[in-house]
This record gives sequence, C-alpha cells and structure tokens, in this order.
Amino acid sequence: MRFKFGSLFTVLLLVVATMAGFATPSASAQEYPPVVPVDPGVPSEEILAVIQANSALRDVERAVAQGNLAGAEAQIDGLQALLRQARAAGFSSQVINDLAALLAKAQAIATPVSVPASPLAAQPPSLAFTGASASLPAALGASFVGAGGLLLLWSRKRTVAAQA
Repeated sequence: MRFKFGSLFTVLLLVVATMAGFATPSASAQEYPPVVPVDPGVPSEEILAVIQANSALRDVERAVAQGNLAGAEAQIDGLQALLRQARAAGFSSQVINDLAALLAKAQAIATPVSVPASPLAAQPPSLAFTGASASLPAALGASFVGAGGLLLLWSRKRTVAAQA
C-alpha cells in the first residue's frame, strides 16, 4: 500500500496555517492605556494617584453597566477622597486637574439619564451573546472538509490507477 506523504503534508500544512492565522491576540486585550503624566520629574505618588483614579473610573463604568449605582457612588466617593488627599499632599496642578477631570467624568457616567421607555428596548434579544468567537470553529470545519475532499480525491485517483 503506497502512501503519498506530499498530499498529507500539504493538508497538515494548510490546517496549521489556518490555525496560526486565528491565534493572534485580540485588540481588547491590549486596551487600557491609563492617562499617566509622562514628565520624568513627576513623583511616583502622583503617578500612582492618577492610575488609581483611572482604575476607579473603569470601575464606575463597569458598575453603571451592571446597574449597580451604589457601587458607582462608592467609587466616586473614593475618587473624591483621592482628590482631597492629592490637594492636601501638595501634588502638582497638572495631576490635580487630571484627577478633577476624571472625577467629573465619573460623576457624568454615574448620573442616570431619563429616557422614555420604548417598546423595542423592552424586548429581550432573541439569542444570548456569549462572547465566543465563531471564526475558529468555522476555520477548523473548513479545513477538515478540505482535508476530507483531498483524501477522497487521492483514494479515487488510486482506485482508478489500480483498475487501469
């Protein structure tokens, strides 16, 4: 029984190339550039305060998205305390302005906006969003269908050659 390793190697190479194309990290894993002063003369306490404020802002956004207004208010209270501490410690005006801007943004996010209810908004979506990507299973399925087709062609070619 003769076996052509060239066609098998080609199929395996196509499968590996397809899988490697989908193994790239998503862009969402690379988001989170905090607003940090870049002046090398800025003390680490000031940088840490701005990073903490950015983190609190993201927590406010998350809490509001989940409908947890009490959690958002707690984060805003923490931001206000951080701003008071920064003023008491004599941080630079740039850092205090950054902290005040982040506090204002958090307060704007946490303030509920009154919107009239619409009948479309009350209907639940028909399918649940799981966050899973469908491109990898589709690529695997396509590669397996292609491999099966190549094996079928190879077996028919071999059968025709044996009959001749």
